Amino acid sequence: MKTSLTVLTLLFCLALSARAERAALVIGNADYASTGHFPDLATTTLDAREMAGLMKASGTFGKVVIRENATRLEMEEALEEFAKVLKPGDEAVFYFAGHGIEYERKVYLMGTNAEFRFKAKLAEEAVSEETVSQTLAATGAKISVLLLDCCRQKPGGDWLASENKSRGAPGGYAAPAPPPNVIVGYATSAGRLANDSLSSADQNGPLVQALRKHWSAGLEFDALWKAVSREVYDSSQKALSQGATGIDLQMPSKYGQTIHDFFFTVPGPATNKPGPEMAQSPTPTPVPPASSDKTAIPEKPAAEDELQYGKWVPGWGEMGYVQSPYSGWSRMVDVSKLPTGSKVRCEQTGKYFLVPPREAKKKGGSLPVQPPGAGRVVQ
Repeated sequence: MKTSLTVLTLLFCLALSARAERAALVIGNADYASTGHFPDLATTTLDAREMAGLMKASGTFGKVVIRENATRLEMEEALEEFAKVLKPGDEAVFYFAGHGIEYERKVYLMGTNAEFRFKAKLAEEAVSEETVSQTLAATGAKISVLLLDCCRQKPGGDWLASENKSRGAPGGYAAPAPPPNVIVGYATSAGRLANDSLSSADQNGPLVQALRKHWSAGLEFDALWKAVSREVYDSSQKALSQGATGIDLQMPSKYGQTIHDFFFTVPGPATNKPGPEMAQSPTPTPVPPASSDKTAIPEKPAAEDELQYGKWVPGWGEMGYVQSPYSGWSRMVDVSKLPTGSKVRCEQTGKYFLVPPREAKKKGGSLPVQPPGAGRVVQ
């Protein structure tokens, strides 16, 4: 097993180097101007160090640059220098931890010089997500991944009083539209806080804690982000239910489109992904049923004797939802367009299970063989 994994790792790294170099720029801002309205942050520089350490340890990055407590000008200079090392076809990662705001449908990353007193000085105090995205896209990078671990609240009070009256969209928020092959992952959703930490004992923020937990799983970025988003949401929900104050219910979000797969770490055998270009989709993958009779129990292939059948979810089975037999908590999978015997992946454990036989009748109504649905995972 160790030999196979070593060979797989070598082949992955060789393929990676043949296709693209990888570089990352990591910024952590914690010490903000005492003359301004932004308080200092407890974990952001530690988050930046942790992310830089994870990337370096992955062995897939040729260059990782970290900057701490950078002003707006220093952030722009670091971004320009970072762009110079990127060549067409490379892969780029940008991580920012610090204060952020959402204003006029743009997200701004605040430099440590930000005083947040006059809207006219915003360009002197912050770098926009748009600037970062367009700068990296202009390098010809094959794919750029931005991880923005900051708040997305709309400034309030008198600071934007006149602008608030002229907004075209309720609340002033709109989905960012990064250039093609630029993926932007936000630590939170529009208008919400990104928690600095959930308890006084936390050395890192919830996003970095979740990324670290799933970092070595070898997941393609879409699957990784889903796992991380669930982790962050659940941890903030739990903290609030236990009476924590000064935090927000945090739900990470993601924008952008790409035709390329992206892996932070080498896919291992457990993920059933032999390499980035052959990665399996995290969505349910159908396989031909053993029998044309969708109500009959198909004969399992010898190599899949260990696979179990999922369970129809009471009240939802009529619409084609099953539950993983391995999941420790209720998570439903839409299999309405998958035939009996199809393989479905449990995202919590990485194990596969089978779509169970459809019954002609169930309590509460009939169970259609092909009910409407998109074949997607739902909460």
